[in-house]
Amino acid sequence: MDKLGRDRFILVIMSIGCLGLSIESAIESWEFWLSVPMILGILGLWIIHVTQMFEANFREAFYFIFGVVATFFYSMRMAGFINISIIIIMMLTIFSLLNKFYMLNCILGEFFLITVFHVVFIVSQGNLKVNVQDLSRLVLQIMVVLSVFFVCRRNVKGVLLLEESKSDSDQKLKANQDDMDDFLTSISHELRTPVNIINGMSELIRKRNHDEEIIAINDAGVRLSHQIEDIQDYIEIKRGDVILSEDNYEIVSLINDMLERFKQKNADKQLELIVDFDPRIPTLLNGDVKRLKKIFIKLMDNAQKFTEVGGIYVRVYSSQRDYGINLIIQITDTGMGMSRRDIAAVAKGAHRVNKKRTRSSGGIGLGLPVVYGFVHKMGGFVKIQSAKGRGTTVQISVPQRVVDSAECIKVDYTHIRNVLIYLRNEKYEVPELRDYYKNMAQNISIGLKLPLVVSGTFDEAKRYIERLDISHIFIGEEEYLESKEYFDAIADDGIAVAVVVPSDRKPEKRGGITFMPKPIYGYPIARILNNELQEYIFASSDNNVKTAFEGVRTLIVDDEPANLIVAKAIFEEYGMITDTAGGGAEAIEKYKNGNFDLIFMDHMMPGMDGVECMKRIRTDAERSGKHPMIIVLTANTLSGAQEMFKKEGFDGFLAKPIDTNEFESVMKKKLPESRIGKKGGDLL
Repeated sequence: MDKLGRDRFILVIMSIGCLGLSIESAIESWEFWLSVPMILGILGLWIIHVTQMFEANFREAFYFIFGVVATFFYSMRMAGFINISIIIIMMLTIFSLLNKFYMLNCILGEFFLITVFHVVFIVSQGNLKVNVQDLSRLVLQIMVVLSVFFVCRRNVKGVLLLEESKSDSDQKLKANQDDMDDFLTSISHELRTPVNIINGMSELIRKRNHDEEIIAINDAGVRLSHQIEDIQDYIEIKRGDVILSEDNYEIVSLINDMLERFKQKNADKQLELIVDFDPRIPTLLNGDVKRLKKIFIKLMDNAQKFTEVGGIYVRVYSSQRDYGINLIIQITDTGMGMSRRDIAAVAKGAHRVNKKRTRSSGGIGLGLPVVYGFVHKMGGFVKIQSAKGRGTTVQISVPQRVVDSAECIKVDYTHIRNVLIYLRNEKYEVPELRDYYKNMAQNISIGLKLPLVVSGTFDEAKRYIERLDISHIFIGEEEYLESKEYFDAIADDGIAVAVVVPSDRKPEKRGGITFMPKPIYGYPIARILNNELQEYIFASSDNNVKTAFEGVRTLIVDDEPANLIVAKAIFEEYGMITDTAGGGAEAIEKYKNGNFDLIFMDHMMPGMDGVECMKRIRTDAERSGKHPMIIVLTANTLSGAQEMFKKEGFDGFLAKPIDTNEFESVMKKKLPESRIGKKGGDLL
């Protein structure tokens, strides 16, 4: 029984006792005023309990004082004295639940005080008549009260010892958990450096040599680094050490990044992906975009991991609030599903929902607990709906500030008349996919305000084309190939036809037909509706033109030689001119004798760490009128690390292993536009 339940139980018993005393006082024709304070007092105690006024100890003291006073007033009558032992026993029993020795002692003292008072009163009135029966009854009452008193004291002592033992056990358990968390954190940090080196070196080799062995090593290293990151995130969440950051980001870019990642991981399973993205979401938002990406990745990975047949339905939309919006991401799969027990375990932060389920699908089972932790830290909520064998829907909602309220996807209605989507109904083995596509089409129509119709058969599609003024048609590849001549002909007549092809195909245009890879959703649809076919094809398929930072002179400082090799190779792929230093002293000397635009500084180095080295370089630079840009390059990705390095004086933050997208983002923020260009060739 918790404290609230215990207090409620005490008040219920006291209320029943006061009601009985009031009834007896009425029957015995006692003064009316005796009942009034008891009724008012018990009402006051209920108000205190319901409103939770005062601290718990004060409330308990109020309950006790009222019980003592009520008992005293009742016992002042001779009739009350006859039944005083019953009232005292009830008081001892009730207040023993509060585990306070002083309360039991006071109740026993009150009993003897009342007994002595009545004996003295009887003697003073000259009514004392020694009666063996009355004397034995009085002795029996005293013996019973004393017996109950000692039993209650023994029970209280046992409870207190048990609580003390439990407290000691909890402290030891917490200490053990803290030790284990510290151990895992230390292990994770120690593993990050060699794993980062393995990943970087294997990626370098993989770029030049596409052997399956190298690819397997690189994939295993990436998987291990993600699992190390999961452990660190989970421990931070458990300890409450998560510190959120605030960044401006474009929601369309976030979605595109997630879809590209899905394409790469979906190569083997070939699951259908339906993306229902609301075009009315504000263009530019502010929030912890890195953790939002992690949440999205965890949900997508879980959906892929536990789905063998069918597909995944991703719905992203928003709801307006005073503070901005609630960004809502809902991911539904047609996979194995979860039981209620699994869902409850995840909601409580259990790191493995089902051991058999986890072993059969890989991973260490931290995905959903990490999602719960991050979402709750952001002030949002997670909702899971699932049934065994019937798939799972996970919905998260997180508050985000709005920086640019313009709709993220817009269309030019100049060339739009009516839009047709033709997907054959019977082509899907899993019927839910058909419903997901219909939902997506309907929501796109509402979001973009499009006159849109959906057809599930060729005859129906043909009737729409003949009766309506159709300007754009979106169809599946199978549907196109079955009636190729017909659709080629109407494309020649001026109707824009877009054929949705598998995700591993590149977008292209042949005649009047545009071939666009899956998944089809609001953004590519809008590009085609806006007659931006060439721009869409160029943006989607050109992998040879990359960002470059030609001629940027860079000093890389790290005490690990392998880290220097990896960073040097990556930076030189961008056309940068690099030099390296193996420690703080060497870095200071090279900076004095060189001319560098950027310095990438490792944090943890023996002798002189990165912070001290950075400050000494800045001091030397100020004397010569220079202002070097120094970016920390570190494996420390725990919460608050970025803010900590910023306060120390670093100009930027780049985590190991180096993610090229993050690297490009940092460089574009820190370099002037004149130093940012394009070049041919694949980058890492």
